[in-house]
Formats: sequence, structure tokens, C-alpha cells
Amino acid sequence: MPMMPIMQEKMKAMQAQMSRLQHAKGPQEKRKLMAEHMLSMQEEMKMMEGMMGGNMMMGSAKAGGTMPPQMMEERIRTMEQRVDLVQQMLEQMLQQQDAAAQLR
Repeated sequence: MPMMPIMQEKMKAMQAQMSRLQHAKGPQEKRKLMAEHMLSMQEEMKMMEGMMGGNMMMGSAKAGGTMPPQMMEERIRTMEQRVDLVQQMLEQMLQQQDAAAQLR
């Protein structure tokens, strides 16, 4: 299975975690949910790092050649999806920081 659909599913799961965090009762439950969410974000970042390391440059483009238009379009589309995922993760980090501040 391609990585992008897997990452999108993981992002949905992280959004569900944030929703549960926002509706959590009590500081102990919130801390537990925050720890779970942080672990999910770290796993997602590792997956993204693996994708970037393995897929950034392909074939003749590495050697200074040109990339076929279809390959370039796919690369751009994948990079746009990665940027969207990173933006969503950053938004979730801000939400998590807000939740942590409420526990203090």
C-alpha cells in the first residue's frame, strides 16, 4: 500500500485523539491522552522522514538529468500532500500545547 494513504489514516487517528483530549475529564486522563498523541506524532514524523529520504530524488534526476513530466507531477503532488500533513501536525501540536497549559 502506498505510504500517503497510510499517513492520511494515521492523521485521522491523531485528529480523533485530539478530539478525545479536548473532551477529557480531569488532568490524569488529559495527561494520558496527551502522551498517546505525542507518541503518534513522533511515529508519523519518523514515517515522513523515511518517505523523504527514500523518495525525494529518483532516477536520472539524481545525476543532473531531467525527470519525465509524469514523474515530476507525481513528485509535486506527493510533496503537496506531505506539506498538508505537516501543517495538520503543527496545528495539533498547538492544540496539545493549549491542553497542556490548561493542566498547569
